Amino acid sequence: MGETVLELKLKIREDIKNHKEEETKKYKNSSLISQMVKINKIPVPQAILDDYLNKIVEDYKKQEKEFNEEEIRNQYRAVGESTFQWNMIYHHLANEEKIEVLPSDTENLIMKLAENYKMTPEQAKDALQKSGKISDIRESILEEKILDFLSSKAKVIEKKK
Repeated sequence: MGETVLELKLKIREDIKNHKEEETKKYKNSSLISQMVKINKIPVPQAILDDYLNKIVEDYKKQEKEFNEEEIRNQYRAVGESTFQWNMIYHHLANEEKIEVLPSDTENLIMKLAENYKMTPEQAKDALQKSGKISDIRESILEEKILDFLSSKAKVIEKKK
């Protein structure tokens, strides 16, 4: 351990600063997504929405809690619609703007995950491949690149209080 009180204080300050920056980024990204979905209304095929809602209901059933299926379907309908719409939007933008996930992007994220979980990059990659999460990581990276692209193009207008 051998850290001094000053070093610990500086580390805590840095952690708080990083946390605030991450929260700000999440808020901006959420706002960007909401605006993009609002501006670009895309019809959601009923079959896709039903499939999404069926998965939600199945998850609730696995939890063995009592619930009203109709309430759950109504509660998650809007989430499913906006998730599908955003997915279509960011994939369209990726094609239009030729934004893609490079192998180095995936490797860098795997290295970060390995570091966070105290594993070697090879162990992390193996675990992700076994669980079928590599494609999820690529999707996450692509979405992050699209959000960065949109952030660079967006005009931020502060609301007056």
